[in-house]
Amino acid sequence: MMFSEAIELFSESRKADGYAETTVRNNNKDLTRVLNIVGDMPVSQIRPQHLDRVMAIEADRGVSPGTMNNIQASLSAFSRWCRDREYMLPSQNPIGSRRYRKDPPKQRDYIPLSDFPRLLEVADQGNMGPRDRAFIAAGLYLMVRQSELINIKVKDLNLEHDEIDVLIKKTKDRDTLPVSSELHDEMVRWLAVYREKCGPLDGDWYLFPAGKPTGFNYWELNPTAKISRSQDIVRRVLQRIGWKDKWIGVHVLRRSAARARLDENEALGYDAAMREIQSWLHHSTITTTERYLQMQPDRDKRNKRTSGKPMFPSLASDKVAQVRQIGESSG
Repeated sequence: MMFSEAIELFSESRKADGYAETTVRNNNKDLTRVLNIVGDMPVSQIRPQHLDRVMAIEADRGVSPGTMNNIQASLSAFSRWCRDREYMLPSQNPIGSRRYRKDPPKQRDYIPLSDFPRLLEVADQGNMGPRDRAFIAAGLYLMVRQSELINIKVKDLNLEHDEIDVLIKKTKDRDTLPVSSELHDEMVRWLAVYREKCGPLDGDWYLFPAGKPTGFNYWELNPTAKISRSQDIVRRVLQRIGWKDKWIGVHVLRRSAARARLDENEALGYDAAMREIQSWLHHSTITTTERYLQMQPDRDKRNKRTSGKPMFPSLASDKVAQVRQIGESSG
């Protein structure tokens, strides 16, 4: 079987097995990159030397270690799939002994909690402003992923009980999230505008619908279509408060809200502060949450306990006692 044909079948197999759309898309992109470099060939002929060539070319292009690791991981999964179906020999391993590269954690920016109100204010501009403001508010106060936020329907929101039902894409589980008082007020405001523009709301309409152009620089709501490029909304709003980065999206809202909530809980002395954030973010482990927030609890505690304070308190106490004794004897 040729490499190109196997990639297509592999993608179809991953879809059938229930892998997330983003996973399937990223695998396909990585494997297509390998195909473009090494050329089409029978999969039974793919060897570690081919991956060596791919990595050398990607390194020359300045590709990040994380991206190169993703290419290697995709090829590894593809190879296992081929061996299981006997497209490759049982002993064939295109990865060889290659190790994954160290990928230093990226410095991530946070929106300060003090900027949350201003962010909502600047979002509410233009004829799509009310929709954008509601979308930003939901991103901040629900901490859900982009794929989850854009799929929420009108019927999922229950303001009587201050709840909202969200399908968590990664776990394929539904979670009834609480609607805070801040989000409640934002949703009341948004639904009033939604009704004014579109009439009585249908439960199957998207809560944050896409827009469709109706004239020069004018858009109207399209309730049955979901937003296709939600990152554009977030980028546009963040740039209004001075952000320069173009590679931003809902993940910035999610991460910023999670960090702000954690700081607030810790300031209140809430013992399970990190565990609560883990439940908001739907991470399988607290370690994942700590890594996501770029936190190092042990180091943070070390610094807090030591910065500007005695390294060895007992020695410091002895020194104070000696000074007092000298003072008493001289007196």
